Amino acid sequence: MAIKSIKLIEDLTPRDAKLLAQLLSLREELPHKSWLADQAACIHDLPAQLRRPSTILRLVTRALDPFRPQQACLCKAHKQLNAHLIHRLFLRLAAEATTRIATLRSNPYLPDEVRLFVTRLEGVNSLWMTPDVYKAIFPALPESTCFVKVPSGCEACILSVVGGSHRAVTDFRASIHGRRKKRGTEAKLLVLVDAWIELSKDGEMIKAESERLGREIRRVRRQMQDARRQKRRNEVDAVIGKGRASSSGSGAAAEEDEVNEVSESNEGEEHDFEGSIIDFYASRISLTTPGKSTNSIGAMYPDLGMNVVFDPVSGTSQRRLDSHNSSTVYSESNYSTLTMEASLSDHKR
Repeated sequence: MAIKSIKLIEDLTPRDAKLLAQLLSLREELPHKSWLADQAACIHDLPAQLRRPSTILRLVTRALDPFRPQQACLCKAHKQLNAHLIHRLFLRLAAEATTRIATLRSNPYLPDEVRLFVTRLEGVNSLWMTPDVYKAIFPALPESTCFVKVPSGCEACILSVVGGSHRAVTDFRASIHGRRKKRGTEAKLLVLVDAWIELSKDGEMIKAESERLGREIRRVRRQMQDARRQKRRNEVDAVIGKGRASSSGSGAAAEEDEVNEVSESNEGEEHDFEGSIIDFYASRISLTTPGKSTNSIGAMYPDLGMNVVFDPVSGTSQRRLDSHNSSTVYSESNYSTLTMEASLSDHKR
């Protein structure tokens, strides 16, 4: 009986998650030759559902499927991993370091602990960006928060660096718990994060610290939400009077409850994540290049096969397929090869 390859994170069993966590954990700063050799050997011992399909039939089926999910950018050592699953995990990691904390970053009055937490998570972007691109998008971040860019851009290697970092795992778990609601689904990345923690000798310490920091993040988010609600009530009061504002205000508050970083309920669609992450990068580039305030800023993401154009006047981003690849279903995403053409040249000036 053929074993079905896993495509969705929620299909991971606890055993599958533990095996992935054991594999994708690197204590050193960068992947090295002996570690990569061990990785390639260990992948052969993984269950079939965690590996790349090996039969000709499966490969042909996937090649002919126009709706197949995107695959990860993988190095030679990791190329036999389940690329769809790795890509989904990587996108959720990238979202935690970008769109998930965008609301917090917009608050100039964050408590020091939460501000440092946001800074550290944004620093994770340096794992897949060239130094020039990273400095253009995050010009205010201190050097101490940077990782060393993974040279291959391999998404499995990037996950491994995070999984081997006590501080990074703590911050990612705190980020997830920091937006937890009484009702709602858990972030799907948590299955891998918790598996990393279970394998760590400092697991109990990481859990305690991430839960404490998560509570502080939730407290700050609630304060920000209350402030937004009050501002909206004040605006309604000023326009239509206090009598009607009280009834409208409750509706506004209910609407505000739905406004947050990328919704957990949409996590099954990696394209939504990809688009929102690209929009985040494009908007940050526009803010750091004031000379482009009246023109659209073009940023090419080569392996996505998309032109990303951000218009700071309208505040919108658009993606269009390359004309020479317009009929292709793209299979790799490599944020490390971003070229922020006009924006970077202006930034360097």
